[in-house]
Amino acid sequence: MLTVLKKLIKMHGRRLGPLFNSDDRRGDGVYDAIVGSAELSNPFASSVMWETVLLEKHYSPKVREGAGEVVKVFSGL
Repeated sequence: MLTVLKKLIKMHGRRLGPLFNSDDRRGDGVYDAIVGSAELSNPFASSVMWETVLLEKHYSPKVREGAGEVVKVFSGL
């Protein structure tokens, strides 16, 4: 999936850029993942692609490299 994501970013980087850019968030306040209701958690106050931070710390070297490549592609736009 990281390879597919990297290819999509190369093809449609400008359209997908806001997923990584926290300045383009539509919500205000703080995201709270512990709240029992999705509506009350303020989901629009978080970045959509937070998973890449976790994947860069994955136990598998290939997953870490793939996540790093995705971030590099976005930083190069």
